[in-house]
Amino acid sequence: FKGYIPKEIACFTYLKRLSLMKSNLTGHIPKEIECLTFLKFLDLECNQLTGKIPNEIGALINLTHLNLSNNNLTGHIPKNIG
Repeated sequence: FKGYIPKEIACFTYLKRLSLMKSNLTGHIPKEIECLTFLKFLDLECNQLTGKIPNEIGALINLTHLNLSNNNLTGHIPKNIG
């Protein structure tokens, strides 16, 4: 697998688990990820994601596992996460 996380990810509103670890993903984490309100598990480890961690991840109120390690993300972890 290779590519980016499309904005259309927002269409999967009832998704509970998303693991794209080691998927050669590039680009930013789309702000539309906030639409995945049922998401409990998000693993984007070991990709080439860039940019800041979007504040919108903080809207994922059911999220219990978040792994963004081993990417090229910049900035601080948004205060509304956790």
